[in-house]
Amino acid sequence: MDEVISEFKKRGSRKKNTYYIFLVNGFYDETDNRNVIGYMPYANQYGFVEMDVKMTAEQHYRSIAHELGHGAFGLK
Repeated sequence: MDEVISEFKKRGSRKKNTYYIFLVNGFYDETDNRNVIGYMPYANQYGFVEMDVKMTAEQHYRSIAHELGHGAFGLK
C-alpha cells in the first residue's frame, strides 16, 4: 500500500481535501479470520478496497463508502 501511495504522490495527481480509493486485487486473504476487504486509516486521504471478492456491485459500493467513512470523517 505504501508503494502505491508513494507512486501516486510522485505523479503529482494528489489534491488537497480529496480522498482516494484504490481498487485492487490480491489484498483479500481468505485464510484471514477478519475477512478484511478494505482498508483506510482514520482521517487519511488514501484507502484500498479489494475487488477480487465475490460480491455484488452494491456490496462493493458499500465497502467503498465504508472506507471513506473512516478516512473522510474519521469514523471508527
